Amino acid sequence: MPDMPHALYIVHLEIDPAAESAWESWMFSHHVPEVVKLGSFLRARRLRDEARAPDGWHRWTLIYEAASRAVIDGYLTGPHLPRIRQEHTERFGATTRISRQILVEAGEPIRGEVEA
Repeated sequence: MPDMPHALYIVHLEIDPAAESAWESWMFSHHVPEVVKLGSFLRARRLRDEARAPDGWHRWTLIYEAASRAVIDGYLTGPHLPRIRQEHTERFGATTRISRQILVEAGEPIRGEVEA
């Protein structure tokens, strides 16, 4: 199996610093584990950008790893998605900005050696 899954569902978020602590607590103890379970994702990774948005909001990226594009399609068309998104919107809609993307592997990993 390749080092990287065949497809990634990526969520980019910007969070108002005043809400970040509450968002982070809820997001990583409740929301992300639920998405992984319901979406049949292999795992999720979270990354915090060291640079802030121009208005000072913090930037985060969540990467959900899937064995195939079909797994992501199943999650996006499943009956649970509206509820999951609505719950986030009700809690943090005014204090977050969200964009999403799907990346699909385009070939085998490229490996290289560092020349001395």
